[in-house]
Amino acid sequence: MGDVLQLLHVEKRFGSKMVLSGIDLTLAQGESAAIKGRNGSGKSTLLRLAAGMDIPSAGTVKPGIPTRQMGYVPDRFPPLRFSLNEYLTAMGRIRKMEAGRLRRRISELAEFAGLTADADRPVLHYSKGMLQKTAVLQALLDEPLLLLMDEPMSGLDQASRTELLAMLKRLHAEGMTMLFSTHEDRSVAELADRCYHLKEGRLVQTESLPPDKRGERAVVIEAEGLDAETLDSILEQCPLAERPAQEWLDTATGEQAGFRLATNRALSDRLLMELLRRGAAIRSVRSDEPAAPAQRGGGLSS
Repeated sequence: MGDVLQLLHVEKRFGSKMVLSGIDLTLAQGESAAIKGRNGSGKSTLLRLAAGMDIPSAGTVKPGIPTRQMGYVPDRFPPLRFSLNEYLTAMGRIRKMEAGRLRRRISELAEFAGLTADADRPVLHYSKGMLQKTAVLQALLDEPLLLLMDEPMSGLDQASRTELLAMLKRLHAEGMTMLFSTHEDRSVAELADRCYHLKEGRLVQTESLPPDKRGERAVVIEAEGLDAETLDSILEQCPLAERPAQEWLDTATGEQAGFRLATNRALSDRLLMELLRRGAAIRSVRSDEPAAPAQRGGGLSS
């Protein structure tokens, strides 16, 4: 199979307001692409267009697979009075899945997500992390080829993010094609093959992959003296700059918080000059070895 999804010159208006303009995006089988952008930038609208849940005002959305083979994860999943087993059974019947296959699939998915022991508890009593897993499982129920996810990490604590990210990484390692929106630099670095930035209705691809996914040495810059708004503005201009874990560092005086950014060597000069132009005080610049690639393994096959 070739391309799973194409968006060609897509526009979306709501009344007189242009939300998306000139969107071009091609997603090949097995790729994982992230979309970053501010709240209200149009990320959810783009994903709904890709899923066939809305129609563009102009341009073309060309899925390379039937809509049934797409799974969609909304940005908010409501707590339900159903148990996980009851909910997934109802969803499978709506999708006209054969009863025996549906039972096997529900059991397999619950085990995959670590929810077997909680599968008969009402979803109403699930934690936020368990609810997000449930949202992903309903999208995976009919074994889709493409997974579309709207801010899957939103609102999760660190432990829940780690668990859900590990689950999604396993899916991608097994060949799942993914398109997801996120504010999380970690999910981009660990899950995405490429990243786009959505700003003022237009989609711009970052210049290349994050350093740790290309096997290059990353340049890490530690600095202080910028507020969060200025730092966000710099990251929009240098979209390959990532914030590693534990980005905020206490200074010697304790009066300010510093930050740590990583990018590739080719873009490090650009990032360093922008930081200096905005008044940052540079603490250190160093090269780090890339992280070891994730081991492929696990499995979620029927």
